[in-house]
Amino acid sequence: MLDRKFWEKYFAVYDILNELSTYQELGDKIIDELDIERGDKILDLGSGTGNIALKAKKKGAEVIGIDSSPEGVKIHKEKMPDSEIILGDITEKLPFEGGFFDKIYSSNVIYTIPEEKRKFVFDELYSCLLYT
Repeated sequence: MLDRKFWEKYFAVYDILNELSTYQELGDKIIDELDIERGDKILDLGSGTGNIALKAKKKGAEVIGIDSSPEGVKIHKEKMPDSEIILGDITEKLPFEGGFFDKIYSSNVIYTIPEEKRKFVFDELYSCLLYT
């Protein structure tokens, strides 16, 4: 994973990028693909400053975010004080029981996970999904 100094600098300017139409379109596309139903419990993996979580909440989802950057979590909480967000390492065991979430999404995160840890991360994510 990238180091803390990188994320400090990144999140200091990240929300400026989200004013660009391409970032807005990406967030909208993710929300469309999630096909959110009111009450869906959704994990935002690598939630950063919470831009997509905010869109999902507006659609009626219950969003829980997890991010390893204190800077991203701080900005996320400033935007949405009532948001549920965990400061944690997504390459470690996730703090959720099996079948906890209806849906999971992630944007601009997977490529930051070291290749040797990706299978573990995906196995963890799969175990957190509800099966119907």
